[in-house]
Amino acid sequence: MKSTVVRRSAKGILALAALLAAATIAGSARAQSQAQFAGTFTLPYSAHWGKALLPAGEYELSVDEQTDSLVHVRNAKTGRPVAFEPITATEGNPSGASELAISIRGNDRVVYALRIGQLSETIVYNPKLARAAAEAESSETRAIPVTFARK
Repeated sequence: MKSTVVRRSAKGILALAALLAAATIAGSARAQSQAQFAGTFTLPYSAHWGKALLPAGEYELSVDEQTDSLVHVRNAKTGRPVAFEPITATEGNPSGASELAISIRGNDRVVYALRIGQLSETIVYNPKLARAAAEAESSETRAIPVTFARK
């Protein structure tokens, strides 16, 4: 009688251990798949990106591939989040370059697109500025290089 109880308990413990191991592996795989594209860039001047104003400085960004919904921007020195920008519209990126596309609107510099060479995509944040920049190719448009590394 005791051996039957011990065998059932041992089977239950093994099943629980297997379940926990599977959950741990799945969790770490999911964590690795998120933010698989991370990059750095340096702004030589302040610029608006969405509702955030980024002062001149060094930044890190990551793209959450799993949800394809946000670009996370952090101060490179402090690691503090400074912006979470939604990914709403994407286009092809024929140049293959990774860069922030910045234009001048009034007295402000504004990020209107993020080009990601590894994904051959451009995330457009301000379609009106993007169209104006494409039509005019003016001296008011700047490209800030982004160095991406696949994790």
